[in-house]
Amino acid sequence: YFGSPVQRSSTLFLAAALVACDTPSRDAFVGECGEYPEGQFDYGQIGIGTCLSAPTDLFWEELNGESVLVVANANSFLDFESGSILTLDAAAFPLDGSRVLMHNLADQGSAASVQIDSFAGGLAYVPERDLAAVSVRYSEGAENLEQEDALVFVDLSDPSNPTLAAVAEDGATQLTVGADPLAVSYDSESGLAYVANITSGTISVVDMLS
Repeated sequence: YFGSPVQRSSTLFLAAALVACDTPSRDAFVGECGEYPEGQFDYGQIGIGTCLSAPTDLFWEELNGESVLVVANANSFLDFESGSILTLDAAAFPLDGSRVLMHNLADQGSAASVQIDSFAGGLAYVPERDLAAVSVRYSEGAENLEQEDALVFVDLSDPSNPTLAAVAEDGATQLTVGADPLAVSYDSESGLAYVANITSGTISVVDMLS
C-alpha cells in the first residue's frame, strides 16, 4: 500500500498534507513528482516526471542485479503532457505498510521515467534485448475514428535511466500495429510478441529479435 489519490489527478503517492511549494499555479497542482513549466500553465502542460498517473500494466524483473518494478502510465485524464514508463527500485519500498511519496523515491535515485504518448495499455519485457514493449492507443485527432496505433519500445539496459529504444534502421522507436492496442504478450521461445487490437479486432504479431 503506497497511498491514495488526491486532487482530481489519478496520480498516486501524493501526500494530503504537503505544504505549499514553489509551483506557479495552485489550480494545476499534481504533487511534487510533476515537472512544472515556467509561467502560466494548466493541466495537460505539466511534465509527468516520476508521478503515477492511471497505471495500466506493470512487471517485476531483475535488471542489472536489482529487482525493478516497471510501470506503464496511461495519463488517461490528460493531467500531464504525456504518459510514461516508470522504473522503481524495489529495495526502496517500505515493508511496514507505510506510504512512500514518488518524489522522495526520485530524490533517492530509486525512481526514473521516460515519456511516451498518453493512453498506454499493455506492457511486456523482452529480456534478450533489455526492452519493454508497450502498446499506445493515443491517435491525435482520431476521436470516434478507427486509426492505427503503435507498439513503443523502451531500453531498460540501465533501469535508472530508461530511454526510448531505436529498433529500426531509420531510428524509429515504435512500430505501427492495429487500432487501439491493449494487451501485449511476449513468447521467449519464438521471440514473437502478440498485441491485441481492440477496435481493429485483430492480433498483431511482432518479431522482437529480428
